Amino acid sequence: MKNKINEIAKILSENYSSLPRISVKDGRLGAALFLSSYSDFSGEGQYNDLTEEIVSEILEDINSGYVSDTLGKEMADLGIFLSYMKDQDLLDISSDELLNDLDVIADDFVDKNIEAQDFDPFTGFLAQGYYLLNRDTQVSRDAILKIVKAISFISIQDKDGHLFWKSPKFSNGGIYTGITHGSCAIIQFLLKADLKFKFDDTIKKLIVNSIDFLLKHKLNFEEYNFYFPTKIGEEVVKTPVEWCYGDLSIGYTLLNAGLHLKNELLEKTGIEILENTVKRTDPQNYIDDASLSYGSAGIAIVLKKALLLCDSPVLQTAYHDFIDKTLKHAKSVNGFAGYQAFFYKDSTEINLGFMTGLSGIGLAFLAHMDEKYLPFTCFLYL
Repeated sequence: MKNKINEIAKILSENYSSLPRISVKDGRLGAALFLSSYSDFSGEGQYNDLTEEIVSEILEDINSGYVSDTLGKEMADLGIFLSYMKDQDLLDISSDELLNDLDVIADDFVDKNIEAQDFDPFTGFLAQGYYLLNRDTQVSRDAILKIVKAISFISIQDKDGHLFWKSPKFSNGGIYTGITHGSCAIIQFLLKADLKFKFDDTIKKLIVNSIDFLLKHKLNFEEYNFYFPTKIGEEVVKTPVEWCYGDLSIGYTLLNAGLHLKNELLEKTGIEILENTVKRTDPQNYIDDASLSYGSAGIAIVLKKALLLCDSPVLQTAYHDFIDKTLKHAKSVNGFAGYQAFFYKDSTEINLGFMTGLSGIGLAFLAHMDEKYLPFTCFLYL
């Protein structure tokens, strides 16, 4: 594994400039996130120097009028990245003044996205919210409060008083369940916000009522061989086992919520979902991919995070299996350390990126070698 990590570092250091975006998801910040951690892991200081160079280039781009259709998300990514570098003692960058500026920028985007009723963590106010949770300023506290109020305001109540949200990312306004565009993205944010700011019972009611909506739509596993559809209200289609949609992130969210709410039954439900999900061994249940978003690295990382919350031999065994599968996925003859994305397989951005390529796969390997690198999962809303 160490040889593969070294190979990934070499490829990213030589090719990061081919990533035009700033973002963590598919841009230079994702590469920088891996390279800074790799520098700490390997003791090779030139990779830290390279990370500083990447950050300087990004700041120059911004000062030169950087334009992007996901600017709000990318500015939030920059803020989370700088906060992460400081908290993990990975990069010595004087960033206090810049972070204060990013607080104000994030607050402006929060207002715009609340007006558009866009909560999505990739396009809406949760993108800024996850950044602002890293901050402790008056601007950030006020903005988080606005976000919590907005989550409540735009929620939809079913006949039983349970809460859900229609995704603004898709034209049909689908009711998504997972951690990327749906209920779990909101629940995970509310859990983190309550943990930090100790809100009154209002936020706990939001969490409980949204969890009750999910559980109301939980399927019989023995009949369907999975628990939750990607979208509610449409024909039930089996969701692959992956980080971004379906049972894995939902199981983790329910486990996390059960511990936060001191609800033992909910905690056990989350563990049961996770344990049964990893028993879906038929290859048709998986996308042939090693990435964080859709593949084995993302599955492994969710399991590793879950194992910090519970003691499960089933999940422990599955975690090691999926890490091993991630290593064995490197079987293509290409310039990406043998890895090839399942979707857009010839795209350099996709194959080098954090969510879908080498940057994220490399970080999963680093976290396996040393848990000190596991906090990178904040970029996965875990």
